[in-house]
Amino acid sequence: MRNESGITLVELLAALAIVGIIVAVIVNVLSTGTTASTKTATKQQLQQEANLIVEVIRNEYLKSDNHQFNLIVKEEDGVKSLFLDEESISQGYTYNYAPYTIDPKFDTNFKMTITDDSGQFYVIDTTFSKLR
Repeated sequence: MRNESGITLVELLAALAIVGIIVAVIVNVLSTGTTASTKTATKQQLQQEANLIVEVIRNEYLKSDNHQFNLIVKEEDGVKSLFLDEESISQGYTYNYAPYTIDPKFDTNFKMTITDDSGQFYVIDTTFSKLR
């Protein structure tokens, strides 16, 4: 009888294959988690930007009785900025909307899509209204 203390080549290859499969699964799970986390963070950032835009417009809408104000996009050095009349209220995104002149005398339906550089977007769909 021989002394069989050691590992055969077949056993070593089987162990390496199993370890390789486990590592591949772990890398895939981590990669998917990182991608999902990044998308969620971007979506939250877009939603916060949308909330800021709506709040600024709403404040102007509520405090103004006769003054109509315009919402326009200007681009300078490749950076787009959203202006309410002459005041910058947001920058660094793509703003898709119909040209708006907001008249505080009337209820105003407002719809805008904000898109970032990665293609993620957030849609604002609201109505500005005063209790009359």
